[in-house]
Amino acid sequence: MAKFPINISMNTTALITTIGIITLGIYDLIVVSIGEGESLSVSRFLINVSWMSPTFVFAVGVVCGHIFCSVKTFKQPGEK
Repeated sequence: MAKFPINISMNTTALITTIGIITLGIYDLIVVSIGEGESLSVSRFLINVSWMSPTFVFAVGVVCGHIFCSVKTFKQPGEK
């Protein structure tokens, strides 16, 4: 693995999810600015899916929240 000047550690799941989100963002940018417009964008897809199945969007939010916003547990003073 490459050495970074800052100690960066990310587990595999978060890394794959981050790469996927960046890839979708680049795809969305290309489609909206150069391609067919908004009809093929990721945003339009998510809006259409959320109207058909709000549970899917909720599940994606929960998964992203657990991957990117996990709370580290700290030991209380006096705990071993």
